[in-house]
Amino acid sequence: MATFLSAVEILESLGFYAYIFPFILVFAMCFGMLAKFKPFGEDQKVNIIISMVLGFLVISFSAAVSFINLFMPFLIIALILFLFLIMAFKFGGIKDETITAVLKHPAGWGILAGVFILLIALTVIYTQPDIYTFMTPANASEVSPEGFALTPSAQLKQTVQTLMHPTIVAIVIMFAIFAITVYMITHKGGSE
Repeated sequence: MATFLSAVEILESLGFYAYIFPFILVFAMCFGMLAKFKPFGEDQKVNIIISMVLGFLVISFSAAVSFINLFMPFLIIALILFLFLIMAFKFGGIKDETITAVLKHPAGWGILAGVFILLIALTVIYTQPDIYTFMTPANASEVSPEGFALTPSAQLKQTVQTLMHPTIVAIVIMFAIFAITVYMITHKGGSE
């Protein structure tokens, strides 16, 4: 009996995830941007040709395809979180106009850039299997004479390494982004 999982496996074996879906993604993004900003005029045929060429160029570069395949799950999760965040603000009584104004504000783009950087950090963190190897002492001189604790200098070094770990930094950035977003949406400026 054919299941959804077997259909996904068939699509994967045919190369849909490696070539077809990245091509469609790049084509759709390029075509949408060209149709919106019209740098080559109103002719949709030109936009289609340029978008197809860019799509084919991207899938011919295997590192770009690997990056797209690696990055897409995080982008989808970020989009879902973004939509839930907007729904939470709407349930909290924030008007659509206020949310739109925040997203049109330059700081709103800064928040989106922060989220993008966060996604890249998460991609790097979760694709590196040996990311936590730095937590072990480098040599025996970092272990106290009793043998069960680190020396004070090694404790300080480990604390700094822990605080500067990409996971911790990403969490701090995420909380800062949420705090700034909540402040910008709920703050009543002097213009109102």
